[in-house]
Amino acid sequence: MELLPFIFIRHGETDWNRAGLFQGRSDIPLNETGKEQAREAARRLANLSVSKVMVSPLKRAMETATLAFPNSLALIKVEQDLIECDFGSLEGKSIKDSMNEYGITRKEQLAEILPNDGEPWSAVLKRCKVLLAKITAVQRFGSTVVLVGHDAVLQGISETLTGHWFQSEHGQPHYFEKGPAGWAVVNSMCPGNAR
Repeated sequence: MELLPFIFIRHGETDWNRAGLFQGRSDIPLNETGKEQAREAARRLANLSVSKVMVSPLKRAMETATLAFPNSLALIKVEQDLIECDFGSLEGKSIKDSMNEYGITRKEQLAEILPNDGEPWSAVLKRCKVLLAKITAVQRFGSTVVLVGHDAVLQGISETLTGHWFQSEHGQPHYFEKGPAGWAVVNSMCPGNAR
């Protein structure tokens, strides 16, 4: 079966996000802004027919999923391959300071500076390909599979399907669709909305 359009929601904001820190596998909860972002996602997706919500096991993603789909909790299933990248010794450090230290200016260059004691970018991309196969296996025509996870995995999926990274927002549903020119990420709430 061919991969159908799907939605990826980046988890809501945490205090570490607000401080601009590498968060990785640290299990940081949503802050109040993050909770409101998840509730806003619920309002935006209220009319969407959802067949499954696959969610990272980390607390910030689980909280986002339960707030975004309060009436569909039975559809929420933990998916280990959605867990955030292990940033190793970068964990808890300033992203901006690390970019300055390594002389990089674009977010996608972070994949080039991942430390040896963390998860290599090639492993993240491998997980993303596994995730896409899992989506294909559970999708159904007429309803949408939703992923709730983290920016590195979101960017890995985007790189795999579209060939590039994009500017993602916390709590924002990003709709992946395939057009004549290939896959694209549409920053609208769900299919059929104004682009």
